[in-house]
Amino acid sequence: MDALSVLANSIEASGGPGLIVAAGLLARVVVGIEVAAHGLLPTVEFKARLALGLLVALAALPAAFIASPLATAELTLSAALATIAGEACVGLCLGLTVAAAVSAVAWAGEILGSVAGLAWEDGEEDEAAGSSAGVARLARWLSLAGFLAAGGLDIVLVSLIDAVRSMPVGFLSGSATALPTFETWAVRMPSMAIGLAVSLAVPALAAVLVFQVVAALALRTASCDPGPGMLHAATALIVLATIFVNAPAWSRAAGPRLLPTLVAAIAAPAPVPSPRSVATPDASSGGHR
Repeated sequence: MDALSVLANSIEASGGPGLIVAAGLLARVVVGIEVAAHGLLPTVEFKARLALGLLVALAALPAAFIASPLATAELTLSAALATIAGEACVGLCLGLTVAAAVSAVAWAGEILGSVAGLAWEDGEEDEAAGSSAGVARLARWLSLAGFLAAGGLDIVLVSLIDAVRSMPVGFLSGSATALPTFETWAVRMPSMAIGLAVSLAVPALAAVLVFQVVAALALRTASCDPGPGMLHAATALIVLATIFVNAPAWSRAAGPRLLPTLVAAIAAPAPVPSPRSVATPDASSGGHR
């Protein structure tokens, strides 16, 4: 209760700016978790995700008050609304970054299922016809298992809390503030996820293509008709065998390979002044002793 009373006193002392900082932080965290939940928490209900966002925002609130330049500034209504909207956009970018990292292996499954011609209609998705729903869902659960086993959920939540120091609430309004993380959000992380998906899907696609070429040559040489669905079922077995053999690599791909980049994107390290930049008294000029 002491920590909560100190937090309440700091909000009361700061007045309106403190409420703006709290509202902006809540918008950032809730939007980020809600967007990332599509790949990170697929079976968790909205109430549980909202409660998780409130807990993370409450944990990051003391550091947000210290780091935010808005805690002691006078803001108008339009500036306050712009700040909350900007923090929601930051949360959207963070959530999309997490979703891209978790969904990279699922994209590999979709590529594999689409090229291999597999469309497993299980009735769980309205658009399952003509799509690769079954392979993509299998790959998604493999990636989610590897991500959670590598501590991805803890890293995401802790990085959201630490991000208030490197990206304080209201940092978008500062014209002199450098924004290097936007390059990571917009280019680096999605491109790395797409490259990972392609690198995971290419070996399986090569196995499927080799099997289909060999089967076509064998059928042309033997002059026999395997019947409808025979080659399709054999291709499905080849795909499942390839995923089974490469399952450890697919599950580890969403963990150790993407987590460092993900942490750098969510909570970039705050700039530390170099020791040479600190002013020191010159000995030859006769400093005070």
